[in-house]
Amino acid sequence: MSDALTITDIGETILDVLVAALDELPSFDPDLLPSPPRYLQTPGLPVDDCCDQIAVHVDPFRTIVSRDTRQVGWIYSVDFNITHGRCLPQPTPVKGKALPVAPTADAIAASAHQLNCDGWAMWNALHNAILRDGVLSPDCGKAAIQPLVARDPSGGCGGWVGAVTLTVDGYTPAPPGS
Repeated sequence: MSDALTITDIGETILDVLVAALDELPSFDPDLLPSPPRYLQTPGLPVDDCCDQIAVHVDPFRTIVSRDTRQVGWIYSVDFNITHGRCLPQPTPVKGKALPVAPTADAIAASAHQLNCDGWAMWNALHNAILRDGVLSPDCGKAAIQPLVARDPSGGCGGWVGAVTLTVDGYTPAPPGS
């Protein structure tokens, strides 16, 4: 049954799925980091004030008219947008030199390894949560995982952006004074 809290509850479930998947990474490779310690829902695009984070925000809500023989009426669709970030190796300033020293190839490769593993773990976790576990698509609701796309490195951060689109039951608020 849907109510005013449904969207927030689903956002928390998505965060739980992603954090659990990333927390397993060190069991595959001890050089990999677990989930970023900061994970939250934001009221729109998250601010990159903290590289190591996972954020979920909702945008947009959609209404689709269905004339399907099994269901006639409105279908409510919601995009849960995911923004994942990790700090990337940065140039190191050198006293007395005009230009900083670039990160080593090994540091950049290790960062790419972490981000690739993060992306693959999140992608698989979202699929399993929908297809195998039914956590994100209860009652046979429709679900789609939008492309998970690497973020261009910026401001010392890299990571992934993507979205999960779910159908969500609407609800009727109680009449005033009831």
